[in-house]
Amino acid sequence: MASAGHLLKGLLFISYKCGAVIVAAVAATGRLIATALNSLASLVAILFEDFCFFSADVLSKAVEALQVLSYILSGLFANLKNAVFTVKDGITTVIQSMADSVFFVFDSIGQIWGMLLSFAEFIKWILMVIGQGCWFAVQLVPLCIVYLMAGTFCLNQTSSAVSWCYHFVTDFPVESLMGLVSAFIISYWLHKRRSSIGSTIVQAGRWTGYTAKTTARKMWCTVMQCLHMGQSSRISMQRHRLDDSDDEDVPLALRLRARKSLQEVNLKRQLLVEQEEKLCVVCLEQNKCVILMPCRHLCMCLDCSAILSNTTSLCPICRTYYERAVPVYM
Repeated sequence: MASAGHLLKGLLFISYKCGAVIVAAVAATGRLIATALNSLASLVAILFEDFCFFSADVLSKAVEALQVLSYILSGLFANLKNAVFTVKDGITTVIQSMADSVFFVFDSIGQIWGMLLSFAEFIKWILMVIGQGCWFAVQLVPLCIVYLMAGTFCLNQTSSAVSWCYHFVTDFPVESLMGLVSAFIISYWLHKRRSSIGSTIVQAGRWTGYTAKTTARKMWCTVMQCLHMGQSSRISMQRHRLDDSDDEDVPLALRLRARKSLQEVNLKRQLLVEQEEKLCVVCLEQNKCVILMPCRHLCMCLDCSAILSNTTSLCPICRTYYERAVPVYM
C-alpha cells in the first residue's frame, strides 16, 4: 500500500511537471509570436513610412522637373512667338511701305491729272463766257425792243383784266350779295344744329300728336259725359215722375226697367271715373306709372314723361318744375 501511494505521488508529480512544462512552452510560444508580430508591425510601419517619404520625394522631384520643363518650354515658346511677331511686323512694315509708296505715286499722278482737267475746264468756261458775252452784245438791242413790246402788251392786258374784274364785282347787286351771305350763314347754322333741330322737330311732332290725341280724347269724354248726364237726367226725371205717380197707374215692368237703366248709368259713370283716375292725364291711353319728384304726383305714363322731360319738365297737375321722374309698378 505504501509503494502504491508513492507510485501515485510520483505519477501526479510527473503529471504536474509535464503540465507546467507544457504551459511554460505555450506561454513562451505566445510571447515569441507576440514579439514576432510586434516586430512585423514595426517593420511594416517603417516600410510604409519609407514608401511615403520616397513617394513624396519622387513627386516633389517630378513637380520640380515639370516646373523646370514648363519654364523652359514657355521661354522657348515666348522666344519663338517674339521671333514670329518680329518677322510678321517686318514683313507688314515692308508691305505697308511699298503700298504707301505705290499709293503716293498713283495719288500724285491723279492729282496732276485732276489739275490738268480742272485747267481744261477753266479754259472751256472762259471761252464759253466770252462767246456768250459777244452773242449777248449782238442781241441786246433787238431783245430790248422785243421785251419792251411784250411788257407793254402785258401791261395793257393786265390793266384791261383788272378793270373788267372791278366792273364785274361792282356790277353785282348788294341785295344779292347780302342774300348769298345770309343763305350761307343760315346753311352753316342749320348744318351745325341739324341734330338738335331734327330732335326738336320730332319732339314737337310727337307733342303735337299727343296734344291733339289728348284734346280729342277729352272732347270725346266730355261729349260722352254730356250724353250720360242727359240720359241720367232723363232717367231721374222719369224716376221722379214714377215715384210721384201712383204705383197702381205705372206698370211694374216699366219701373223695373227705369231702375235698371239708372243703375247701369251710375255703374258706367263710376267705371269711367275709375278708368280716368288710372289713365295718364296727358294721353289718356296708358296707365299711370310715373311719380314726379318733388311734387309726388302720379299722373303720367313712361312715354309722356320722356317727352315732357325733353320739352318743358312741368308737372301737368300743379304746373311746377319737377327734378326727376320715378317709374313705379301698379
